[in-house]
Amino acid sequence: MTDLRADELGERLDRSIQAMQGVARENGVSMRDYVDTRLAAMDRALDAAKTALEYRLNSMNELREQVNERDKMFVTKAEYTTNVKLLESQVKSLELSRAEMQGKASQSAMIIAYIVSVIGVLLGAAGLIMN
Repeated sequence: MTDLRADELGERLDRSIQAMQGVARENGVSMRDYVDTRLAAMDRALDAAKTALEYRLNSMNELREQVNERDKMFVTKAEYTTNVKLLESQVKSLELSRAEMQGKASQSAMIIAYIVSVIGVLLGAAGLIMN
């Protein structure tokens, strides 16, 4: 509210009271009944506002609980980092194992080729000797 001097506040209050008295006279009721009716209406409006506010606050609390529950399902950065490092080491181990198996397969192929070539040389030498 703006800064008002005491006399300005007094003037406003007087005008408000005069307006209420005029409304009360027009409706044929006493000033007390008019004020009581207004206060009762204000109480009802306040109760309705309180109810609406409580509903909104309860809805916000439910939303907060849902967000907290959802956040619990997420992986933390530390857990993520630990799991990724573990998976990387497991993948590296599998890669080494595969390379080793391929090396053994290449060695077996080389031995077979060596045996076939020795047999070929022996057959060639036997063919030369027989001729």
